[in-house]
Amino acid sequence: GPKPSPPTIEVPITVGSSVHVPKPKPGDDNSSALRRMLPTSKTRWYVLALILVAAAAGAFFYVTKTPADTRVVTPAPADAAVALVDATFDPTDAILANANELAAAGKVDAAIDVLTDARRVYPNRAVLPLTAGKLYFSKLWWNDGLANFREAIKLDPALKNDPAVLDAAVRAFTTTPGYDGRLAQFVVELGAPVSPLLEEVAKSHANPGIRARAKSIRQRIR
Repeated sequence: GPKPSPPTIEVPITVGSSVHVPKPKPGDDNSSALRRMLPTSKTRWYVLALILVAAAAGAFFYVTKTPADTRVVTPAPADAAVALVDATFDPTDAILANANELAAAGKVDAAIDVLTDARRVYPNRAVLPLTAGKLYFSKLWWNDGLANFREAIKLDPALKNDPAVLDAAVRAFTTTPGYDGRLAQFVVELGAPVSPLLEEVAKSHANPGIRARAKSIRQRIR
């Protein structure tokens, strides 16, 4: 016989009229879409569980982590004092002390060697060639002494007014038995600051030849 029609319900359209539509079965409303969203195997359940665990761990780490220590550490007063000492420490002081000690003990050559080695390390320190120039002059090694004095003055032009340099130049010039053009030229290079010493020699030196030498070179200085 003919199949029975599915049950229907009346849906009103307008007042006094209606239309029959099939009655929905229980569970038909979006049940298939929801089922597709849920895991349908053990593997999917495992993956979902792992995702949830990872998310929970990340949230825990974010909440419990501590910010990096951004405090500025200032040096203690003792550290500041050490830094100040280091900034003012001059290694050439010890070198000069050693050279002067050797020279005082009569070991002038050893003292010059110390200064020569130090100049390779500290080529811009005028005090090293200055001291070497004095030691060379004490040995009457004029060429080496003049070279070192000129190097010292090149590094520090103010040394042209240094009393020790002026005295060494005049003494050398008035010590040689005869006129020495090398020493005379250096005296002239020193200029006006050396004039008072030459005038004193020209007036009071016991040797007339030395007095004349000092007077002659004094006239060349402007």
